[in-house]
Amino acid sequence: MISRVILTSLLLTVSAGCVQDEAPDFCKNHYLFHAEHAAASARLNITMSDNGDIQSVLAMPGAVLQQSASFLGDVANVYTLETATQCTPATTATSRGPDMVRATYTSECGVDNKIGQVNVLLFESLPELEEVIVDVTTPATQKHFAIHRQCSSAIFRLE
Repeated sequence: MISRVILTSLLLTVSAGCVQDEAPDFCKNHYLFHAEHAAASARLNITMSDNGDIQSVLAMPGAVLQQSASFLGDVANVYTLETATQCTPATTATSRGPDMVRATYTSECGVDNKIGQVNVLLFESLPELEEVIVDVTTPATQKHFAIHRQCSSAIFRLE
């Protein structure tokens, strides 16, 4: 016969395991919460044209950017691209409105160049930033995902 202490301990262990399995995983189930905070997220749109020009626009809610927007003047503070061949350094234009900060980056990467990976670096400079929604469009593909401070990888399911 199992003693009451062992049985109680066993039941607590089993029920604790069930509670953990039923607890929502924020990164895995991000699509359930995304609409609630999407408006407060930064957005980075990267578009590569057929001739290899890259136009990127970063739009960030002013509330997220409490410090000077001057660091946005250098694309290396915002993101890096891993491409097949090196691109020219980006030219930058920034503007600040009452509720939004915009930065536009333009660079030439050459025909037949490919974007292998986008590395978003904003979390290092902005501790108050929680999420960046990223759109990457090339002549061959389009990707839409979010990067969240709490998640170790990109989140592709947003709805």
